[in-house]
Amino acid sequence: SQKTDMQNVGVHLSIDGSGNLWFVIKGDRAAVNGDTYIDVELLQGSLSMTGVGGATGGFTTDAPDTSGGRFPGDMRFDVRFRTGGTLPIIFISRWENVAGTYQYVNVDSATNPALFNAIKTGVYIQGNADSTPVCYDAFGKNVYDPNAFVEAAINFTQIISAFAGGGNQECLAFRTVFIRTKSSHAETASLED
Repeated sequence: SQKTDMQNVGVHLSIDGSGNLWFVIKGDRAAVNGDTYIDVELLQGSLSMTGVGGATGGFTTDAPDTSGGRFPGDMRFDVRFRTGGTLPIIFISRWENVAGTYQYVNVDSATNPALFNAIKTGVYIQGNADSTPVCYDAFGKNVYDPNAFVEAAINFTQIISAFAGGGNQECLAFRTVFIRTKSSHAETASLED
């Protein structure tokens, strides 16, 4: 569907004057009719597409099957485009073992208020509320319709420190950035683009 069609996406890493590592993600969508998500995963392992060349396929990874095909500590950022001019939302999740089953665990105020409060000041997100001219192709135009573009800046140093309980930061070596769209935040939502 057009609401999940992406044309321009990107990630950027930079270090601020205080030594904090910032992770910036951005993306667009062709149509603004309905909610949609850009899902950005930071994986410690490699990821390869199978079934290339028109064949139905999937993905393979070098992460062990015993941890669900990902490495513990992999992270996911779901950026939600919303209809109607309200601010976009970001969901932050981490791959963890929960009662013997690996899954992405969302950081939210209900399930982990201390962690949520520790990272919320290091996350900024904004969509374009008005028509926004651009100097590149945006679905055959040089302007974005309102709510067609979103970007988020995440203080990665602050988030990793919060996950480590405010102590020493974990050493995570991310090798793969996997960007895709989906029609909902649900784990079972189909991948679109």
